[in-house]
Amino acid sequence: MAEEPKVEAVEVVETVTEVIEVPANAYSKEELANLTKALGAVVLGAGMSEKSGAFGLMREIVSAMRASAIYVGDSSNALLKQIVTETDPADVDEAESEAKSTPETAQKAVEDGIAAATSSHEAILAKGNPDDADAWAQLLLTAANAAVQATKSGGFLGFGGEKVTPSEQEYMQRLAETLGYRKETA
Repeated sequence: MAEEPKVEAVEVVETVTEVIEVPANAYSKEELANLTKALGAVVLGAGMSEKSGAFGLMREIVSAMRASAIYVGDSSNALLKQIVTETDPADVDEAESEAKSTPETAQKAVEDGIAAATSSHEAILAKGNPDDADAWAQLLLTAANAAVQATKSGGFLGFGGEKVTPSEQEYMQRLAETLGYRKETA
């Protein structure tokens, strides 16, 4: 009896090239790095708007980072998602080492925070997407507010003191005005 020829199965693989359109107003890695640095400057300004010591400043920064992460996680804004997913960790490390190597006075940190908020917000507005600019402003305000709320100033051993001091309130007011938000007073 004759043997039947063997049939080999051949797998056909089809290559599909997906074209991903990048919007004209997408942000470059450099722009994302600048936004990350601006967020850090705003938070540092909030933290240094009132003396809280090294431990207090660390608590304020951690609180601001936590609030930022929650805000971005809850947001559907593409820019905020892009900042989180595409920012190079080396840029964050570079910003941290720059901050550590440059001893700042409290007043300089406050002014640098306001200047960073102004320039970053204007850069986003120049891209022509007001939703991105609003989401960015809200992120900055959320992070700064978390920083000023993180510690009390004054008092003794945690008793008494002010949750948000007049200098912290002034920083928050300046930041809000810089970003186009005016608080109406009754």
